[in-house]
Amino acid sequence: MQALLRQKAQVARTRVVTAADLDFRRDTRLDPAIQPCGRAQPLSGAQAILLTGATGFLGAHLLHDLCRLTHATIYCLVRADEPIQAKRRLEQNLALYSDATIPAGRVVIVTGDLAKPKLGLPAARFEQLARDIDAICHNGAELNHLARYDRLRAANVMSTVELLRLAGSRKPKWMYYVSSMIAATDRNREGELLEQLPSADTSEVAGGYAQSKWVSERLLGEAHRRGFGVTVYRPGIISGRRDTGAWAVAHDHLLMLIKSCVQMGYASASSLLVDLTPVDFVSEAIIRLSLANPDHTVLHLSNPNSLPWTTLVAWMNEFGYPLRLVPFEVWQKNYLAHSGESNALFPLLSMYLDESIIQERELLIAKLAKVSRQFTAPMLASLNLHYPAIEKNLWQRYVQYCTTCGFFPSARQESRI
Repeated sequence: MQALLRQKAQVARTRVVTAADLDFRRDTRLDPAIQPCGRAQPLSGAQAILLTGATGFLGAHLLHDLCRLTHATIYCLVRADEPIQAKRRLEQNLALYSDATIPAGRVVIVTGDLAKPKLGLPAARFEQLARDIDAICHNGAELNHLARYDRLRAANVMSTVELLRLAGSRKPKWMYYVSSMIAATDRNREGELLEQLPSADTSEVAGGYAQSKWVSERLLGEAHRRGFGVTVYRPGIISGRRDTGAWAVAHDHLLMLIKSCVQMGYASASSLLVDLTPVDFVSEAIIRLSLANPDHTVLHLSNPNSLPWTTLVAWMNEFGYPLRLVPFEVWQKNYLAHSGESNALFPLLSMYLDESIIQERELLIAKLAKVSRQFTAPMLASLNLHYPAIEKNLWQRYVQYCTTCGFFPSARQESRI
């Protein structure tokens, strides 16, 4: 496996554009039969809310905040063989990141699958949901920055189509969609990404995951033009909680990169600015903005208080993890390229050794450097919510959490691979 991954990372220098890469544009045509059946009411009037992705990192916090900030019954779509297993997954996921519990009588388990037609539900259950649900919070997705679009299409795009079908059935339902900054394409004169649904330009939409989010936003744009109630939230990089530092460490790309550097003792002297937004802020902002019934369709939740990568490296040194900064080419060729399979970045080596993917990543970083928050910032301020600064004490809390849960090695114990 190690040899195959190395070959994949080092041999592919020119990205081959396949039919699957081109097909994603065709999926922006929304079925003409999907139409609103009336004017949807905002979240504040909802008695029953369908939440997808509740077994994920952000999803756990959205479930908690929906229970905390609304009086609605929360229907959670969970992939499982039976409701007992689904309930156990929800409870374990909540316990992983907080001490919150599922309030008795507030949550209804719906066993299904985003990647299947009609959400993997029997026709009668789909119809029942269409009658019962007042609003939809679509947070579920398969997050994989290496996967091609055709692999992500069912879970990330067709689920949006099925949920729009549900939103227009029996009674109107508002659709709240958790997207990503990587789906944005349009800029103002200052070069800032605008808070608007994307145009047909795909020149800055690279990679299967970005394509799947872009297609979903295009579908939601068409639905909005047909009269559906639609609100789209675009977070940036979601970091851990501010109080406990709890973070989804196992699959977080930034944490994997930092752990890899700790293992090698070297970090790239990059000029990268890191946009981190704590998960508890993102979740509360989504729910409270939705309850306030924003009059703007797209809201940006990426953090303007970005942090230089070199500052993170300096803090890691202060906290007992010696890291020496070296030029990227030195870090890449002298250290990462020779790391073993125990290195945290080993599953993602192609993103750092394949020149075509490196170029894509650099373009993405440049793209996300300028973001407009013209509409979102005043709305947040009116709710007494402000984009949080990532300060040294918060980063130390993150490091302590990563060390306590065993993701980072103990401080001052270098593990050079």
